[in-house]
Amino acid sequence: MTIKVRLRWSFSLQALLFSLCLFSQDKLNIEKIGQLTYDKGLNDVWGYTDPNGTEYALVGLDSGISVVDISTPSNPVEKIRIDGPLSVWRDLKTWSHYAYVTHDVIANENILMDQGLVIIDLDSLENPNYKEYRITIDLDTIVDSLRSAHNLYIDENGICYVFGSNVAKGGALLFDVAKDPWNPEYLGIFNDFYLHDGMARGDTMWGAAIYRGVFAAVDVSNKATPQLIATGFTPSLFTHNCWISDDGKSLFTTDERTDAYVSSFDVSDLNTGVQGLDKIQRLPGTEVIPHNVHVYKDWLVTSYYTTGVHIVNAKRPELLVEVGYYDTYPQDNSATFRGNWGAYPYFPSGLIAASDRDNGLFILQPDYKDVAYADFQVSDSLTGELLFNTELYFSNENDTLLTDLSAEATKAVTYTGYDTVSVDVEGYQPRRIAFKYEEGLSKGVPIRLLKNGFTRSITGDFIIYPNPTTTSEYAIAWPNAVVGEKATLEVYSNLGQKVSSQEIIVSPENKFDAPESSGMYYVKVVGTSQNFSTKKILVL
Repeated sequence: MTIKVRLRWSFSLQALLFSLCLFSQDKLNIEKIGQLTYDKGLNDVWGYTDPNGTEYALVGLDSGISVVDISTPSNPVEKIRIDGPLSVWRDLKTWSHYAYVTHDVIANENILMDQGLVIIDLDSLENPNYKEYRITIDLDTIVDSLRSAHNLYIDENGICYVFGSNVAKGGALLFDVAKDPWNPEYLGIFNDFYLHDGMARGDTMWGAAIYRGVFAAVDVSNKATPQLIATGFTPSLFTHNCWISDDGKSLFTTDERTDAYVSSFDVSDLNTGVQGLDKIQRLPGTEVIPHNVHVYKDWLVTSYYTTGVHIVNAKRPELLVEVGYYDTYPQDNSATFRGNWGAYPYFPSGLIAASDRDNGLFILQPDYKDVAYADFQVSDSLTGELLFNTELYFSNENDTLLTDLSAEATKAVTYTGYDTVSVDVEGYQPRRIAFKYEEGLSKGVPIRLLKNGFTRSITGDFIIYPNPTTTSEYAIAWPNAVVGEKATLEVYSNLGQKVSSQEIIVSPENKFDAPESSGMYYVKVVGTSQNFSTKKILVL
């Protein structure tokens, strides 16, 4: 009996915890607006906005395709559902008012059971009009009929790239959907090796060769004969997808393995090769798996299976910073392929449509946070010699950075406010410098170290705020000041009469009582160690 009671209690407790988990989402800077549940498993998701501005989520299901009206985000409504062969993998893209859908399972030996490329006329949702597009492709050594494919992408010119098909090696099939969207024109094939996923911009196609562990850059200026330009290895050697930055200089990738990364690469000059820049994990050590990354302006929006939607600021591709997340799968953070499959961030409204294998379609409102950067360079104040491999200690987050071979290091945070950096190098006087992060801006903070035996004074630069002020108090901020140094603060009237004088210890921000009478005053700071002074005007 005791065992049974414990078992019942254990079960009840787990159920309670699970229930609580469902109602307490792990989130940062992303809010759930609406949700639509399904009786089928979900896979990928895309979006469509009609000429009237109505937004639709196009949802891949294990058993077909669902088109959902999200014009009222809090109440998503399924408009049509199109059945198809069972497949865990479906992918969807749009051109004009047409949707194109792939599936990645050959149902059986009967070709009629496979849909090839499904084309849906999104202008006819009240009376659905769609067809299954199958094409026979005659290669030099083989004749193959398009039955299935893993993924597709349609570029800005209406060129459709179908990846991972059953045709030949499963590289990329190229079609023109701009001339006649209902009847795509076959253009050519990239057949060097299998591509799991990909996208294109201009004359370059970017493919994810998952089993080779590389991304591939392919010249598609001649659509009939695409040519491989370059490849680059990704950190976990299981390259699932890739996406190019808006300026075309950086590529972002995912590896679909446990504890893998979203990674950034410099691809600005393919003639000299590609260079890895940075990589970032969601919850390192939990073995969660990233899936698909998309670029939205300066941000990366990634579907991350059991930890949901992940937003990273990539304004500086060499310094990726997490700024938001929403867990669509609160059940656990396991190393499985459950949870968030896809996330579409390109609606004009700014909403994100996220598909969860188990929990349905989520309509999310993101707050895309900017990042404040502080750029440091450490040098000898007398000789200018650069001091690399120098440890910088930051008081706010109790963490450290090392300067690189250029004696540089960059700190990135998601807030505006003050911090201090401390440097202690053998043979030099220790320094502690106050500086300010300003969200969306980069700030240079030079750190000039003075060798032992020399003296210095505080910097004379300071900022008075608020100024003018109507309160009984004002503050002084000290950009690049040496925190802890002594100085004298003197206040004079506009007639030159000294109103007050006090000894102070410099901190990132000092607050002082304002003079009792309104008017204009001169605030003067005098360095203690040397004859050094600076004055500013305070208006009351």
